[in-house]
Amino acid sequence: MKTKQIGIAILIALSITVVFFGLLKFEILEFPVEEKEELFDVEAWDLVTSYNGDDGEGETILDLMKAISEETYSDPDVLLNTDAFVEWRSFKEPSRGNDVYQVDFFIDTVKEVRKYVWYVDKNSGEVSSGNDATQVLLDKVNSQK
Repeated sequence: MKTKQIGIAILIALSITVVFFGLLKFEILEFPVEEKEELFDVEAWDLVTSYNGDDGEGETILDLMKAISEETYSDPDVLLNTDAFVEWRSFKEPSRGNDVYQVDFFIDTVKEVRKYVWYVDKNSGEVSSGNDATQVLLDKVNSQK
């Protein structure tokens, strides 16, 4: 009898864990885990992730990234796998100008490796791409009507 109760308790605990992590699986896209001042500039990150096109209308870059990730990683175990690596970085890029920052998003899972690189001028708010994957997202955000 106790074995049955223990088994049921384990199943309930596992179910709660799966639901909990399922709800959190894309929270990592929301905000970076580490905020070391020299490695991360919150304002530059916010300018990039909240960018919603030349006209300021439509979905943000972060909205599009979430939609792509939800489609690509419908199985929560892919992102929760211990081998998965997701990271945001944001730092000053002096080679591009005094107020230009680079914002990177990396995702490395058993399914794929993706890297997005943006440049943002904190004075003007101008966001530009640093690689092809990023250009596709910017084109999509800018073309929304």
